[in-house]
Amino acid sequence: MRFFGLLLLLVGCADVEPTDACIEYVSCIQAQDEVNGLQTDLVRFEAGGACWTNPDIAALCDRGCVNGMDWLQEAGENLPQECVQ
Repeated sequence: MRFFGLLLLLVGCADVEPTDACIEYVSCIQAQDEVNGLQTDLVRFEAGGACWTNPDIAALCDRGCVNGMDWLQEAGENLPQECVQ
């Protein structure tokens, strides 16, 4: 039982990597910002950001990135190449 508890502790503290959906979302928003002369705060979605502190938060962020890209695809015209799926 002790081993199982230690294993859970180690898995729970493991670094979580950004998902493909969030890597694509960040790339898209950065490309749009460049075109529009803006700077969106995306730090939470980037490697080392708050989204990747644990698996539960990562799942929420991933869902946000997927939904964000879906919205951009539906609403956007003249999207940068980075936003085209």
